[in-house]
Amino acid sequence: MASDAGVTVAGMQDAERSAEAVRDEIDVVVRTILQDDLFVEVPPELMGLDDSLRASYGLDSLGFVELRVQCENRFGVHISDDDFSPENFASIRAVTDLVRRLRPAPSPVE
Repeated sequence: MASDAGVTVAGMQDAERSAEAVRDEIDVVVRTILQDDLFVEVPPELMGLDDSLRASYGLDSLGFVELRVQCENRFGVHISDDDFSPENFASIRAVTDLVRRLRPAPSPVE
């Protein structure tokens, strides 16, 4: 029984590491989009996860639309009008969380 608990804990830790890796991957791409496609002048490594995309990086309404389109194209997701909200596009963390939620779950490895 103890070994079953160990396997379960190990499996949970692997899942947490996997989720963190996915979050980090999305985060890097969002920062790259901001710099390369939206011409934010702040280097990606200095962009804070919770910095306001509007106040800190100067995104305007067209910038948010471009970010939406770039996220849809790069991540293969559809961002509905309901999801295209100020809350979901407030910061890098918010955009990353939205993309994670919208991405299809990976198929289990057999």
